[in-house]
Amino acid sequence: MTIKDLRVFVAVAQFENITQAASYLYMSQPQVSLMIKEMEDEIGFPLFTRVKKRIHLSPKGEEFLSYANKVLYTFQEMEDFTRGEQKKKRVVVSSSLSMGEVFLSPLFKPFEETGEYEFTYRIEPGDQVVNNIESGRSDIGFIEGGSYGQDLDATPLFLDRLVLVSSQNYPIPERLSLEELGNYPLLLRNLGSGTRAIFDSALASKSVRLYIKAESVSNLALVEMAKNGFGVAVVPFAFAKKSIDDGQLKTSGIEGVSFERTFTLIMRKKALYPELSKMIVQSLSKKK
Repeated sequence: MTIKDLRVFVAVAQFENITQAASYLYMSQPQVSLMIKEMEDEIGFPLFTRVKKRIHLSPKGEEFLSYANKVLYTFQEMEDFTRGEQKKKRVVVSSSLSMGEVFLSPLFKPFEETGEYEFTYRIEPGDQVVNNIESGRSDIGFIEGGSYGQDLDATPLFLDRLVLVSSQNYPIPERLSLEELGNYPLLLRNLGSGTRAIFDSALASKSVRLYIKAESVSNLALVEMAKNGFGVAVVPFAFAKKSIDDGQLKTSGIEGVSFERTFTLIMRKKALYPELSKMIVQSLSKKK
């Protein structure tokens, strides 16, 4: 097994598609398929499961990916050393949509400017963030709420809250009961998102019938719909703050219900760059 084999394997794992991985590697599809098959024959177990045109890592493939990433990181560092180059630490950051759209850029800008790290960013669903950290595809992850395995270190960063927002002239009171909430068209995040999970969890024990008018993967789309009078959006406060301050949106509260959640940094327990976690927490503390 060679370094090239590992690079091919990692690319296929990232794209979950032989054709796309081959294009990225400037190789032919048959070449990539053959290399994966030869690797599987050599190690004695399947690295991927295949469903129609998509492929997914097998359970052992997930574990193998973690080792492959470590080997490639170490090999790259060795190459940089032998060339006399000042090595950059390569870090893959995964973030949920809510964290990624608002907080990620200002948080990582100072680290980008140091030139010490070379970052790659993924903005994806929260459950995918956890999967990528566990498998070694990503080094640092940001999620809101959610669950994570015992092999991960989790560091709470800050509290956030969801708010109900509507246009200034929308006919909804400043405070309403759960029963009254069912009378208004709701603009919600998609099922499976961390934001939607917080909302659904807060209402799980309540007996209320909701009128869901729209579901979206984008918080910003929901804010725009609320500004145009489509209904009442449930979004993180950070997404609505500017429009609230500008007077384009107003907030409403539900009696006896809170939509607070914690943004959390997650890393594998044996992470490559554990110092980054402490630096990120310190950076956030200075901004408070």
